[in-house]
Amino acid sequence: AAGREVRAESIDVELVKDWIRCCENWHGQACDLGDHTPLDHCQDLMVIDVVDGRLVDVPCSSRYMALSYVWGGISSLQTLKTNLKQHQQPGGLVAQSAALPKTISDAIKLTSSIGERYLWVDALCIVQDDLDGKLSLINQMDKIYQNAVCTIVAAFGTDSSAGLPGVTSPRNSAQQTLDYGKSRRIAISQRPFEMFLGREGHSGCVWNKRAWTHQERLLSGRKLVFLEDGVHFNC
Repeated sequence: AAGREVRAESIDVELVKDWIRCCENWHGQACDLGDHTPLDHCQDLMVIDVVDGRLVDVPCSSRYMALSYVWGGISSLQTLKTNLKQHQQPGGLVAQSAALPKTISDAIKLTSSIGERYLWVDALCIVQDDLDGKLSLINQMDKIYQNAVCTIVAAFGTDSSAGLPGVTSPRNSAQQTLDYGKSRRIAISQRPFEMFLGREGHSGCVWNKRAWTHQERLLSGRKLVFLEDGVHFNC
């Protein structure tokens, strides 16, 4: 049988695109958990436009990625009533990129790299001090994650500064390799096979132990799960 060598430091963007495309083409509605109906009291959904670097309102039927991660105790950029208009200006989020947690900035980079335009992140796409609007969106979190094309899962780290290993910073290799002959190579995983099936790979991480993120895991039809030394796709 033929295997695939895992890149030592960075993710294979083309492979990620193939994973999502193959699932959409072969599995279809079996992995599309949402019905793309409008949210209650709201026809549109606010998302990050990763091309223009700002927040925009799009119809709920639009194609978008979502991010599931652990906030942790660090202070980071959020959308508030006072900065909403700034975040909606072209380049408004780019201008504050230094204040973005690494997990969010990596998710923006990944979304752009795989050819998607919109990304939903709770800290930025919910106006945090608009209590009524915030409560309404929290109560409809199931629709938001079910309607996403794919959820990016930051299963590595304990807070939003951890990033997505292999996107903008190197990761630890998940394989040892041995060359033999002129054109053959043996690749040996350092993790048990079950971890790459998603059975045990993130069972002990903080992300898997939080109620909110556990709910997001169950609600998402497709998941791109980032660990310290690799990324795998669940659908």
